Amino acid sequence: MAVIETHIDRHSSDFVENKQYFQQLIEQLNLNIQQVHQGGGENAIAKHRKRNKLLVRERIQLLCDPDTPFLELSPLAAWNMYNNDAPAAGIVTGIGLVEGKNV
Repeated sequence: MAVIETHIDRHSSDFVENKQYFQQLIEQLNLNIQQVHQGGGENAIAKHRKRNKLLVRERIQLLCDPDTPFLELSPLAAWNMYNNDAPAAGIVTGIGLVEGKNV
């Protein structure tokens, strides 16, 4: 089988420009996800706290095995829709380890 060799010049102007561009995209993605993780905003969080309720991601963290990751599947669902009043389209779906099994 033939081997395809790639030679990347990490100092070329194209590479540097592309790297900077994609780094900006990653930073924006992280900011958007942080905004989603705030849920419905301070008022919604205060309402839950007043009722002694956990936020959805707090409940998921308690359900999953300690020190294991949770892969949230669609945190940006409904992004830029409904004035962003429905973070993650109002649901959280994902995959996590519970009692050693992926669920």
